[in-house]
Amino acid sequence: MPPDEKNMVDKASPSIIMVGTFPPPVTGMSAANEAVKNRLTADGAEVKILNTSPPSLNRLVWFRLGRIPRLMKAWTRLVLAAARSGNGPPVLYMSLSGQWGLLYDVVTVLISRLKGF
Repeated sequence: MPPDEKNMVDKASPSIIMVGTFPPPVTGMSAANEAVKNRLTADGAEVKILNTSPPSLNRLVWFRLGRIPRLMKAWTRLVLAAARSGNGPPVLYMSLSGQWGLLYDVVTVLISRLKGF
């Protein structure tokens, strides 16, 4: 098999749902998630992004609460996500947060597990 084809994602494989932070704002985690997404799409995978980035890097509690609308949107999209016929349920790729952000991650994982991802 030629090297280019060896890394290609099987077209019959399930789609991938990526949940996490993506630029902007640029952080180490958002840059890493963007790099993984770019590689997966370059290899032919169907990738759906659920961006949970905060609106800014400000650490004040009011700015941190600005992440909640994006989380609610991501959770709603996870609940409404449907399996592609014949390919099984989507695969969940998720980068975990630190500290109190893990509480949001628990909700995301619970929804995903209930949906069979």
